[in-house]
Parts: sequence; C-alpha cells; structure tokens
Amino acid sequence: MQLRLKTTALFVCLFIVTAFLGIHSQAPAHAQTQAAPQVIAIGDSVTDDFGNGGWRGSLQAKLASVGQAITYVGTRTDVAGNHEAYGGATSCDFFTDRSSSLMADMYGKSATWDFRTSLAATSPSIAIIDIGINNYVEDYSLTQGLVPTVPCGLNPQSLQRLWDAVVYYPGITGVVITTVEDAAIPNGTENVNVIVRKYVADRRAQGKNVCLGAVPTSLAGLTVDRFHLSAAGKDAVAAALVGPTRIAIAGSCATASFLTQPPTTAPVTPTTAPLFGFSTAGALAVTSADAAHNPPFYRSATGGLKFTMTETRTAYAIRFWKTAGDTATSRTVGLYSSGGALLASGTSSGEASSGWVSVPIQPTTLNNGATYVAAVFSPTGAVAYQQYFHTAPIVSSSAVAPVNAGVYTYGSTMMFPTFTYLATTDFIDVDVQ
Repeated sequence: MQLRLKTTALFVCLFIVTAFLGIHSQAPAHAQTQAAPQVIAIGDSVTDDFGNGGWRGSLQAKLASVGQAITYVGTRTDVAGNHEAYGGATSCDFFTDRSSSLMADMYGKSATWDFRTSLAATSPSIAIIDIGINNYVEDYSLTQGLVPTVPCGLNPQSLQRLWDAVVYYPGITGVVITTVEDAAIPNGTENVNVIVRKYVADRRAQGKNVCLGAVPTSLAGLTVDRFHLSAAGKDAVAAALVGPTRIAIAGSCATASFLTQPPTTAPVTPTTAPLFGFSTAGALAVTSADAAHNPPFYRSATGGLKFTMTETRTAYAIRFWKTAGDTATSRTVGLYSSGGALLASGTSSGEASSGWVSVPIQPTTLNNGATYVAAVFSPTGAVAYQQYFHTAPIVSSSAVAPVNAGVYTYGSTMMFPTFTYLATTDFIDVDVQ
C-alpha cells in the first residue's frame, strides 16, 4: 500500500513537471504570433500584377517570418489572395467619375461604382495604398499634348480624395501609403512622392495612424518592362513595406520616430517660368503704412489675376511683385477655378523686402481652354499696382489674360476675388512648366 502511494505521488510529480515544461516550451512560439488583421491592398497594376500577386505575396511571407500574420481581403482575388487593385487605374477611377469609366469598361463596374462599397463588403482594418504611376503617365500625356484633358494627373486633390476616403473610413485603424516605384523620371513621379510625403506628414501631425511606405527610389534591374516588377522587384518593394505595415498594425504610425526622417533623395525641383512675365516698369505702390490709414475692413485684401489657358501646363507656384514698404513677411496664395473652387494654395515665409516673390503650391494641371484665378492675400493691404493695365487682352504662349483680368476683394482672409477697378493689375503671375 505504501509503495503504491509513493509510485502514484511520483507519477503525479512527473506529470506536473512535464506539463510545466511543455507549456513553457510552447510559450515563445505563441508570443511571436500575433492576431491576423484584415488587410486590403488598394492599387493599380503593380499591386494587381495581372493575377500574379504583385508584391503582396512576398510581403505576407516576410511579415509571417517575423511573427505577424495577415489576411488579405478585397473583392478581387489571385494567387496572393484577395485585393482591390486594378490595372491602369488612377486615383479617379476608384470613384468612377470619368466620362468614360475604366472600371465600367474593363472591370464591369456600374457607372456609379465607388470603391468604398468594397470596403463595406470586406471590413478591413488595415489598408495599403500603392498608386501613382498612372496619375503621372496621365499627366505626362497631357503636358505632351497627347490628350486634351485628364480628370486626375498630378492634381493633389485627386490623390488626397482617395487617401482620405480610406484614412477616415470607419473600421480602418491603420493605413500605409507608398511612394511611387519609379522616382527616377525627371519632374515626373517624384512630384507624386512630394505630395505623398506631405499628406502623410499632415495626417501624422493630426494623430492619424498613417505610415509612409518608402519603396526603392530606383528599380534599375527590378522590372520586366520599366513599370512592372520582376520577382526581385516584388521582393524589394515588400521588404520596404514590412516595417511600415507592422507599425500601422501596432497603431503607432503617428509616433514612429524612424518615419520622421527626411526622404533619402531630395525632391526634384521642376524647371518653371512665369506664365506671362509681366513688366513692372509702371508699378505704383500702396505701402503697409499707407494701408494702415484705411478703415479696418480695407486694411487687408486679396488681389488676383484671371486667365484662360490656350494649352495645357502645370502650375507650381504663384508669384507677385512685392513693393518696398510692404512689411508683411508671410502671406497666403491660392489658385482658384473660374467658379471659385480653391484648387491649390501655399504660404510664403522669409520674404525679401521687395521684388518678385514666388510661393510654391501643390502641382496643379492647368487645362487647355479652362479659366483660373491666381490670388495673393495681403495681410497689411500693401500692394504694387498699375491702373489701365488690362484694357486689352494680354496673350502669352500658353494663356490669355482678358480685359479686366485684374480682380480683387477685401477681407481678413484670402477669398475668391471678383471685383475690378479701372483695369488695374496687382502684378500677379503663375510659375508653370
């Protein structure tokens, strides 16, 4: 009887020790494997890859190797799983708002298809957006005169609309937005990347969980046709996305220190020239001291130049002639449509005491035949001007400033200027490429 008790006790002890060691031997494996979030990959042919999975399969494998499982979701599927990517798509196509819809013609979507219906159907928590090449190609065709007009191009609003639709969609907790894969094209895709970096920085400053996926700046030897990735290219892009994707899943994009570093390559500065190149030989001046004597409502104003394009160009800055005696060192500029919609804006800083000042804006396509207004807000009311300047149309190689092209309005902030007086100019111009 005593022997049986000792044997039983020994068996129990061995069972407990074995169970304890078993639990602890399995713990590291469980600790390394995290829950699999639902990830939607949104993009064009680089992400779709004609059914071959693009960089998505490689990214999923690399994440799994560091203990982060993911599940791809979307309304399309291929060898790498589900996705929401379409060959040839620009940012506009995801809202089917073209007069001739790529999504309707090639992918059978309804004329009113909106990709947010796919978000609703698949309930992702993480999104990776990789699009931009087609926006550049579309803009390039426009600037080369190959097509008369495009709905997207490098207009920041068209890209931001897509990004915002994802970032603010209910249930999306983290977003990775990639730069464009072929940034070596002069004055081309790198301009998309400037827009991407600014957008990500702005949303991070607002506390949004948006990460920058900085893919390789050169794909030399990594493509099959310059634009589409080879197996090595897919692997290189996936490697660049592992870190940002893990941080987006962890919810710490807004505080991730390594993503605050400046880009490894400096943005390409396009070569631009004034649209009109007005002479300032007859310029007169209202100084800041002069404007200070006006009633309060008239102490700040927005001046503008109305013009109609005769060929398609891209606007990169708004310039104005600053008169001596203008004490403002910073002001706001804007580019408006003929109907008063603000298309792009910028803010100057550290202005010189006088002379032409060029204030960068988001690159914006100026379409042939369309009318725009370039505006400059003067916070002190100071302005260089000349009366009877716009008594006849002024024609440049790419645009026409009509009679009474000089417009203005009063107010404490920049507003769409519509008033005219004695065909006056405020010496405002646009830097274009």
